[in-house]
Amino acid sequence: MKTILTIIMITLIAMTVSCTAKSQDTPVPDYSGPTVTDSLMDGYQQTTIKEVESFIRSKLQVPTYLPPSYEIQEVYYKHHPESSPPVTSIYLLISDQPVEWKGTQFRCRLVVYIGWNKATLGLKMPWAEFIEEAGGRLEEKEDKYVLWKASYGEFLDSTVQVYASRDFSRDELIKVAASIPGYEKIEE
Repeated sequence: MKTILTIIMITLIAMTVSCTAKSQDTPVPDYSGPTVTDSLMDGYQQTTIKEVESFIRSKLQVPTYLPPSYEIQEVYYKHHPESSPPVTSIYLLISDQPVEWKGTQFRCRLVVYIGWNKATLGLKMPWAEFIEEAGGRLEEKEDKYVLWKASYGEFLDSTVQVYASRDFSRDELIKVAASIPGYEKIEE
């Protein structure tokens, strides 16, 4: 009985040491570097691109270019039925690793925000640099870049904002924004 218990203990210790060694060999993902932090207010729902497209009855304006290993990690929308006519706001959270969340606050590498309004105020910002290849204006805030571009929907104008930390490559941000197509109605 003593021998069996000794063998079991030795096996357990060996397994523990082996697991500990393996977990120390596997690096913990590091979310340092160029990140942007923002919050989603009440009412936003996680969804998919396909569901949003069926809801807005048009192709979603997603970037066709993203930096290597980056992808759209999460999609959120909020429908505003109280507005006239009703509109939708959409967030695409883009990163090379899972989005970090603390309550309603998120952290990722890039954000594409699409909102519908009549103002298309993104192009009425004379203080922001016009970026011809992206078809929009680049605003340099204290902690982030925001590239505004207008695109036109079936009923209302939509404004697309692509934003990232000021530590993110300005050239990459412009490439991402330039790759966002305009409005395209889904054939029914």
